[in-house]
Amino acid sequence: MSYHSSTTNMAFHLKRIHPQYQTDDGSSSSSSTGAAPKLTQRKLDLRPPLSEKRKREITDKIAEFIALDMRPVNVVDGDGFKELMRTLEPGYTVPKRETVMHSVDAKYASIRGEVYIYLDLAANGGISYSYSPLYY
Repeated sequence: MSYHSSTTNMAFHLKRIHPQYQTDDGSSSSSSTGAAPKLTQRKLDLRPPLSEKRKREITDKIAEFIALDMRPVNVVDGDGFKELMRTLEPGYTVPKRETVMHSVDAKYASIRGEVYIYLDLAANGGISYSYSPLYY
């Protein structure tokens, strides 16, 4: 359709593409003379926005997923991961890689501290380790 033509092209476009705006006599209706078009809302999301606590919990779980499954941190940049998170928690925005890496580092420091505590407790006793190829 040309953008500099007469109103005939517009009427043809309305008849062909937007038939719901046609009146009974076949002419296109205007907003002042015809009935108002029916407006429908596709989706109404009544969920409250996510709290900061919930956002931190989700980010921590993403960091745990990366650490436990030994995934690269840039998995959060992938379109598939972002789509998954939009489906699971629509109000959550996937953080940048640096934010997730900070969460992974914090988790590492926490677990490292726990391991040192256990090693200090075991300093007076012995630690034994046995390897059996039957379990691998």
